[in-house]
Amino acid sequence: MEIDDIYKNYMYDLYRYLFSLSKNHHTAEDLVQETFYRTYLSLPEQNITNIKAWLFKVAYHTFIDDTRKNKKQIPNEEIERLKDKESSAWTPEEQVLQNEEYQQLIEMVHQLRPKHQHAVILCDLHELTYEEGAQIMELNINSFKSNLYRGRQALMSKLNERRNQDE
Repeated sequence: MEIDDIYKNYMYDLYRYLFSLSKNHHTAEDLVQETFYRTYLSLPEQNITNIKAWLFKVAYHTFIDDTRKNKKQIPNEEIERLKDKESSAWTPEEQVLQNEEYQQLIEMVHQLRPKHQHAVILCDLHELTYEEGAQIMELNINSFKSNLYRGRQALMSKLNERRNQDE
């Protein structure tokens, strides 16, 4: 696959992922450029079977390198809202309620441990497989599944607590 095709197919996914990590539009754009630069340099040397997982791994390492370079603390990840295809049919009141519920969910995800956040975002937001997520986080498959399970359990616990408080 040519670098132009890779860019066209995965640029937006990488941008959303890096924006969720950096929480900054300009930083995410810079990191996408750096990710594709690194991809361009190392692609001929690599024997890649899953390009998307490999790109996410390069993007993650680019983010970590940038964070270290700027001596920032790694921020909590933020889930970017994926619009429901039917959301345009919602009434304004329903859209406001959806946005409020989504903001509450983001707050709960911010309270998770970083490894749990990362696993939940990779699997549940970006819909990567366990293998792809484990490869990106550089964990074995069982450790990744454990982080994902614990993250989901903690999130469900927080959701149940909030529901009980609302009643």
